[in-house]
Amino acid sequence: MPVVSEEGPEHGRLVRTLVGIMGRDGWQVSHAAADGYDQPSEVDGVVPDVVAWKDGVMSYGKAETCESFQSQRSIVQIRLLSGRTMPNGGKSIPLYLIVPRACYRDLLQTIDAAFSRRDILAFSG
Repeated sequence: MPVVSEEGPEHGRLVRTLVGIMGRDGWQVSHAAADGYDQPSEVDGVVPDVVAWKDGVMSYGKAETCESFQSQRSIVQIRLLSGRTMPNGGKSIPLYLIVPRACYRDLLQTIDAAFSRRDILAFSG
């Protein structure tokens, strides 16, 4: 039976798109909220939608709908997943964020206003 996102079909579509984007960037997806993957584990109270690895470095992926990404809950989740470093090497753990095309510009403005992190990569899907 296919995995159905708890946040609805649009969220599930965004997660699948994010898995593809991260794969094209050379990341090996180990966990995702999508068919064919084990579900990601909680990280400091937040469950990322995607966990991937490249050259011994981890990355997280988070998909948000236009309705959800500006909520306080999402802002807190983004804050908790961004700015992290690998425990043994100090390398930055990138955070991939994806939203629908209709609110991509709003996402960029939110990142600029709420985060000083440069490890956040924003995409639309």
